Formats: sequence, C-alpha cells, structure tokens
Amino acid sequence: MSTQTSSAPPFPQGCISARDILDGKPRPGDLVNIVAMVKDCLLPIPTNGQDFKSTLRLFDLSTQDGFEELSLVIFRPEHLMPRVGAGDVIIMQSAKLQRYKGDLSLVTHHRTCLHVYQASLIPQYPQSANSALKPDPKNPTSKPLLHAEAFVSWLYHSINKSSVPSEAQFRERAEQSLNLKDKFSRLEHVREGKFYDLVVQVVREPYDLVDKATVWITDYTENETFFPMTAGCEESDPYNYTPAKTTNASQSSTSAFQGPYGKRCMELTCFETHAAFVKSWVRQGAYVRLKNIQIKYGHNGQYLEGFLRQDREASLFKVQIEVLETTDAENTDVHLKELIRRKRDYFKGRKKDIKLASAGATGSQKRSVAEESGGQKMNARKRRALQRAAISSNVSPDGDNAQGPVADLNGYDVRTRTNPQATSRV
Repeated sequence: MSTQTSSAPPFPQGCISARDILDGKPRPGDLVNIVAMVKDCLLPIPTNGQDFKSTLRLFDLSTQDGFEELSLVIFRPEHLMPRVGAGDVIIMQSAKLQRYKGDLSLVTHHRTCLHVYQASLIPQYPQSANSALKPDPKNPTSKPLLHAEAFVSWLYHSINKSSVPSEAQFRERAEQSLNLKDKFSRLEHVREGKFYDLVVQVVREPYDLVDKATVWITDYTENETFFPMTAGCEESDPYNYTPAKTTNASQSSTSAFQGPYGKRCMELTCFETHAAFVKSWVRQGAYVRLKNIQIKYGHNGQYLEGFLRQDREASLFKVQIEVLETTDAENTDVHLKELIRRKRDYFKGRKKDIKLASAGATGSQKRSVAEESGGQKMNARKRRALQRAAISSNVSPDGDNAQGPVADLNGYDVRTRTNPQATSRV
C-alpha cells in the first residue's frame, strides 16, 4: 500500500488495497483479502432465497481522500450476520470480486470469513487489536491473517475518519434502510407524475443519443396510455413514434421489433450515468430491474413514457438499473417469474390466433374451389363418365361445343365409326 510509512506494521499477508480493486487489478470472480473501515451499513433484508442480504460501505487508506468507496454485499442467514458500527475495522478473507450494475464490489463466498473489530476498543499501535475482535458468527474459530491485528490498530489510528458518521447517525441511517417504501408496479398500473420500481424486458436495442439513451420496455401488461405498437414499428424513431430510418447500421440490423404488439410497451429515456450503463450492458431481450422511474407524458403529450435521472441523494456513480439472470430458478425474483409467465401466455395466445387465422384463410380457399366445381369434388371415375358423356353429346369436357370430329388413336371417327382414309380410296 503506497500510503504506508516506515513505522507501519507489515501489510497483512495476501491483502490488497481498495484502490487496487477499484482500478481493476484483480478480475471479477477472484477471491481477495482486504482490511478496511466501515462507513455505512444497510441492515439485513430478506431475499427470495433462504439468506438475508446486508451491504457495508468501506474505505481504507488508499481511498480515504476520494469520493469512491467499496461495497461488501453479505448473503447469510440473519442470525449469522456480522454486527458492525461506525468506524469498525473489518478484515475480509476470501471475499469474491464481482461486477454489479457496472461497478466493482465484493460479495461473500462460502469460504469468506469476516473479522470485525469494534472501533471503541481498538488500542494504539503497536498493541494487537485482538481485544476488540467480534468473532465471525458463521466461522467463530477462524483465525485472522498473519500480522493483521497489529495492522488493524495502526490503520484505525492513522486513517482520516472525517467521512465516518457519528454512532447515532450511523444507526439512524441503518434503520432508515429498512423503511424503504415498496414502489414496485406493473406497467398496467403506472400513472402520470409518479415514481415506480419496475421489472421489465427490453424489446428493442438501446438507441444511443450521445448524452442519453432510449429503450423500449414491457412487462406484457397493457396500459391504455401507451403508444400502440404495430408490425410496422421495426425502425421506430425515439423522438417521433413513427417509422424512420436510423443512421446506425448496427442498431437497425439487430433491433427488429418482435412484440408484444398493442399498448404493452413503454419508451424509457435514461440520462447519465444510467445511459452509459445501458449502452454497455443492456441488450434487446434482457430482463432488468429499474429503480425510481419517473412516469410522465412524452414530448407530444399523447403517450406516457418513463424517465431515469441521476438520484440527487445518491452517489454520483450509483446506477439504478440491474440486469436480471434467469439461470438460478430458486433465487429468481418473483416479479420476474410473473413477467416470464405473462410473456409465455402472450406468445402462446398470439401463435394460436395466427394459426386460427391461417386455417380460416385455407378453409375459404377450399370453399371457393368447391363452389367453382359445382359444390362437389370429382374423383377419377366421375371425370371419365363426364368425358364419355361429352363425347356422346358432341360437347367437350369443358362444356364447349366440340369443333369437328373427335378422332381416337386408331384413326377412326368415333361418331361415324368410319375410317377417313378408307373412304378416300373409294
């Protein structure tokens, strides 16, 4: 760590700094060790699985003077969650590096051990911080890294703590994290002037407008205030709800609209920094969770649209878009499961409608042919009988009067039973 001095204790074995992580030196998926101070905490909340989720915001000497921070996301049963306070120092062993919403963060792994040292009990260096240790509830017998506890004492009394809130503020913020109002809604229920959380599918490739991006989304519910999508919307202009040519060849070749048709899709405009995330990570067909989407009428005042702007109270780098995975059925978001079910029902019903329409057209054609043939289908025997009757009455099988004699293969006039060649010789 570049901020260490000659009097600093040895850096804990195998540890790296927060700056190294944020600069991308380890790769997503790598397991890392790090020692950092707790700045903020989101208390445990239930997930769709058996675990709860808690998030810690951390910093160390390498990030103490900047605006960037590193997050640790903890997935554990609630009774095995670590208890932390403002300014506590935590040693993370074998935490997994992930890229989430475009940002790098740490997440617990089945091998992860968390050693928390209570701020008020950490002694001055060179004393060991062992007396301040709060053992990991999940791994109570695990041992800290070599030299780590002396380093904890030195770090705590060397780092700039101006960004750490008071214990009262820390607790107040933590409690507020549990009081977030559920703003989730299906698209069929969104109304002008409200803010909503949505789970949707992207049905068109994002449209790059330099400082923003537009994208069409659906959850397969219908809203009468949405633009009515039709089969002619393949090249929809994000500014005009009408077909238009795009100058981006890659977008036009990949963004063919395949449904759902009708008033089931809404246009969403994303401003920075959300736009950069959309351009880099969101593709047609992706399922996404969106936070705090503003709903209002678009530029023409006819149809409702969504708008995603930077949250003034959040970090400048916070992205309110999450790409959802469908590979883990057990932990798949319940709203996503419902969306996929509605999607399946929509396309199943549409396929049935197309089949019925096709069958109706085929039936009409068959009825037309039958009517033209007198309403009866003729087999080979009936066709031969009709031909013989035509010959006998000097009428062609097509119903026209026969012109001239009808000759058979032996050269006889089938009506006079005579041979023309023999008659000419008499």
